[in-house]
Amino acid sequence: MSNDLKARVAAAAEALEAEGVNPTIEKVRERVQANNNDVAAELKSWKKDKSEQGKRTIPALDDLPVPQAMRSALKTVIAAHEHIVEEEVEAERLTARMVRQSMAEELERERAAARNAEAEARSDAEIRIAEAEARADAQEKKTAELTRELEILQSRLMQAEARTVAAEKRMDDAVDRWVDECAARKDAERRCDEAMKSSAQAQADADARVRIVQLDTERRIAEEHARYSRALARNVSAASRKSVPTSRRR
Repeated sequence: MSNDLKARVAAAAEALEAEGVNPTIEKVRERVQANNNDVAAELKSWKKDKSEQGKRTIPALDDLPVPQAMRSALKTVIAAHEHIVEEEVEAERLTARMVRQSMAEELERERAAARNAEAEARSDAEIRIAEAEARADAQEKKTAELTRELEILQSRLMQAEARTVAAEKRMDDAVDRWVDECAARKDAERRCDEAMKSSAQAQADADARVRIVQLDTERRIAEEHARYSRALARNVSAASRKSVPTSRRR
């Protein structure tokens, strides 16, 4: 992993230099997507290796076949370049320290936030536990109250059932008495109807007997009247026969 990161940091730094961009820790980190500390260490190693490689490839100025004035100018340029490189390295170190400090502060903030979140979560959990316990206590009290109410209602229900049974018995007895009374009343009505029918029949028989007597009386009267009429007719006829000869004698 270290060799792979070293190669990627070197490639990114060389690419940035080729683009004319100073390969800082931040810019290299953006390309390799690695930890700032790891990038800073590998970039420092790359710059050191590159500086040593440059020193090996550049021959000593005193050995160059150039005029003394040019040699002095080159020394001045090289010294200025080394000063710039040293300043860049120092700047990179300062940046690395700032990045480390920033990361440490960010890490501390994250830890503080985590501690605060944990404390808040613990406090919230404690509050919720307390609330849950309070609700549980309230529920237990409510359950006890409901149990007592249920026992009272069950007692009342048993009493009501007993009263209902007694009322049903009284009603059954009343119905039985009413049925008996109805039966007795119907029997009385039947006997009354029979008596009335008997009385009516007796009255009809009496009326029939009276009518028979009346008819018989009327028949005898008619017979007597008929005998009287016949007797009267015979007497009239006899009287008529007696009076005829006298008339003839005249």
